[in-house]
Amino acid sequence: MGEMGKCALCAEFGRKNRIISKNRHAFSVVARWPIKGGHCLVMPIRHIADVSELTGQEAKAVFGLISALQKALPKLYGKDAIVIQNPAKWRSEGHIHFHVLPSKGAIRHLFEKYENTPFREEAPEGIMEAETLKIRSALEKENSD
Repeated sequence: MGEMGKCALCAEFGRKNRIISKNRHAFSVVARWPIKGGHCLVMPIRHIADVSELTGQEAKAVFGLISALQKALPKLYGKDAIVIQNPAKWRSEGHIHFHVLPSKGAIRHLFEKYENTPFREEAPEGIMEAETLKIRSALEKENSD
């Protein structure tokens, strides 16, 4: 938590009355600027900027809290919970965090509406293979750097 004082999300960890749940490496809070009721944030306690910086223990801790919220929120709000993590350029804070919130739709509904993509359209085998090779190559390049 070296960014304490600079990072609003690190500061949330110090506000015990706002913590929904926590474990050794992560915590969850109700969003300060909620999109809707039930909007929660889950993040590692340690201030890091990217998912790739999570240790195995931190990743397990973060996703354990996400899983618990995904079970609890539908019971409270009558809607399934979705999980979203914004890319760094769209985040209001540098501290990596995941949004967990009840939604009447799914990711496909959001993309269909806001990015004008088909709701569900099967990709031809050739396109899937080309995408697989392109992404695999990018990952291999990333891992060799």
